[in-house]
Amino acid sequence: MKRSKRSLLLQTALLLMAVTGLLSCSDTSCRDALQRAEALLESNPSAARALLDSIASPKSSPKGEDFKSPLLQEGRGEAALYAWLRTQADYKCNIPLTSDSLARVATDYYGVPRHKNYHAAMAWYTLGCVYTDLQDDPKAISAYLKACDCFPDTTSRYYPLTLQNLGRHYLRRRMYEKAADTFIRFRDASEAIDAPVSLAFAHYYLGFTRLQQLDYAAADSLFDVLLQSDTVPPYCRKGTLLHKAKIAFYSRDDHPQALSYLRACRNDVEDDSLFAAGFCLMGDIFVAENQLDSAYYYYRKALECKDELYSMATTYHHLGDVIMRLHGADEAKACIDNYDLLLDSIYHRQNKYDISAVSFAFDTEKREAAYRYDLRLHYVYGIASAAVLALAAILLVVVRRNRRKAQSLKVHETLRRSELALARTSWVQWAELNDEEKALRLSEYANTLSGCLSIFRQTPSEHILQLLQKKETQLTSTITKVVADDIGKSFIDAIQFLRMETYPDAPKFSEADWLLCILSYLHLPLSCIADLLYIEKDSVRKKRHRLEAKIPPEILSLFFSSHDAGED
Repeated sequence: MKRSKRSLLLQTALLLMAVTGLLSCSDTSCRDALQRAEALLESNPSAARALLDSIASPKSSPKGEDFKSPLLQEGRGEAALYAWLRTQADYKCNIPLTSDSLARVATDYYGVPRHKNYHAAMAWYTLGCVYTDLQDDPKAISAYLKACDCFPDTTSRYYPLTLQNLGRHYLRRRMYEKAADTFIRFRDASEAIDAPVSLAFAHYYLGFTRLQQLDYAAADSLFDVLLQSDTVPPYCRKGTLLHKAKIAFYSRDDHPQALSYLRACRNDVEDDSLFAAGFCLMGDIFVAENQLDSAYYYYRKALECKDELYSMATTYHHLGDVIMRLHGADEAKACIDNYDLLLDSIYHRQNKYDISAVSFAFDTEKREAAYRYDLRLHYVYGIASAAVLALAAILLVVVRRNRRKAQSLKVHETLRRSELALARTSWVQWAELNDEEKALRLSEYANTLSGCLSIFRQTPSEHILQLLQKKETQLTSTITKVVADDIGKSFIDAIQFLRMETYPDAPKFSEADWLLCILSYLHLPLSCIADLLYIEKDSVRKKRHRLEAKIPPEILSLFFSSHDAGED
């Protein structure tokens, strides 16, 4: 982007004046002045500009007074607000915008990261206006796209204006599909806020786009709506008459109707220098009627108007054909050379690839922002789900533990009652049995132990004990508890029978006692039993000896063999 040295100096001076003004006024007074300027911007942009000038060029402060406020350090919002207000005021007052430096102050403040905010949208819209004045289509489109994305809602009048400017830049680059989509959004937004003038412009630009797409029926229908409206702006009416003439000529080959529209359009145009496209179309009509002198005249009139590049190239092309038919190829060479030069300029300025790159970058940025938002959302949902699952798992463990505890207490209570009921009679009954009855009772008990052992073989403790014997795992309190629980559940019937056959006056049969009996019944080594009971080997032997006072010897022999008694 080329800028003259003079324009850069003016913009730099203006920016310095603004910063000086913001530094010299208090936070409250400066903010109030900026709010008044923003309120005046729509109704009286000249007054708003004058008020902004007073902020940028304040009166000198009293000597010795300290005005080094932290406004620009902690309140950069005021500087950003001033930047876009001043740029927008100049734009509304038709003062050419020659630099983006001032507007960039606002977008730098509002733009990283972008979020839904009216002032942020206006900052990007204002930057787009600067690039529109500078005829920099890619940067203008990028700014307008970001502005559309920042408006918190579509009720602001600047939202359809942003779409209008965006669509016009697409038209400049002959990107008709994107232009049509944008103007349709422009029309819908104008209808939503009930803005008849804005709606008229939406119909006009959409009709012009359809005309460029050679959709004559759709364009003609939209232009008819405009001509029947009482609120159509003069600019739209002039353009509509011109485009109706094009449709009559190119679509229906109706020369009189086309000339009628052109004359009506020329009557509405105050200056012939603004009627370049109309003169060119008149030339086309007279060529079709083989009136080459009249065609030559109107083509020359069109070139004197110095229209935009594409129209001038078309005019030179048609004028060259007329001159060639009138005077020969040599006379037409200058027109053909100018046509070629203009085509090169058009290709350079209307290359669609740089616009496509801008659109792709913007779409990529939006997708990445949406992906980051979804990722954060999924992260939050994941943490919440994990917390719920963890809480559910904890509750399940607590419920199962309480249920097992209740079952265990119930079993222990049943055993205690059985012990109380049978403690006084079991030994007497055993002593009164003869040898045959004792053998039958021992056989029944041996079968009970065998059945309990089969149940125990299905528990994880069976494998744990094998690993302990092979010293392939280390004993822990958790393993000890698991083994004790599995033994208690598997040998419950055998333990109850064992307690029924103890001496009535023997000391209480403890949990360690029956655990020692079952571990011995499982033929575990003495060292392994000592580890599981957390006692020494000698203490294991002493416990065995004490069990002789609690259990009849015939029953005790079912658990302890002579080999076990002598094991070291």
